[in-house]
Amino acid sequence: AFVATALDAIADAGRAALADLDHVLGLLRDEAGGDRAPQPDLGDLDALVDGARSAGVPVALRREGATGNVPRAVSREAYRIVQEGLTNALRHAGPVPVDVRVTVAADAVELELTNPLGARAAQPVGGRGIAGMRERVSVLRGELSAGPDGERWRVAARLPVGPEKIPG
Repeated sequence: AFVATALDAIADAGRAALADLDHVLGLLRDEAGGDRAPQPDLGDLDALVDGARSAGVPVALRREGATGNVPRAVSREAYRIVQEGLTNALRHAGPVPVDVRVTVAADAVELELTNPLGARAAQPVGGRGIAGMRERVSVLRGELSAGPDGERWRVAARLPVGPEKIPG
């Protein structure tokens, strides 16, 4: 019985490791210029923000640092985190003002999105918003916090950009 339980645990750990590896390899394939259509990245933030504004969300975007030097995998995942944050703000708080800050430093990209909590904040909604953000940040060995901060909802992510920090 002990051996069977141990083998099951090893098999589960192996499957989880393979799933993580598959995700990282997908990121690296994209980085190497796979045959997929180009994925949006931090260079596409203006279009993303314009789209949110056209959906009725007043967005204030502040950028610090040059996004052009961010590794493509990090840039794409940072874009996706901002995209998910804007979607979540609209879904959970309605068309409330959202402040987005993107800071590019020598060692990391830092993202912060804040918005008023709104009337819908306590209503459970299905989806993988924050869980998806956590997965993206985890693969890049970054940090994420998401939750109420006083009267506001705050999402903050830090994604390392140094070559020794990025998987691969």
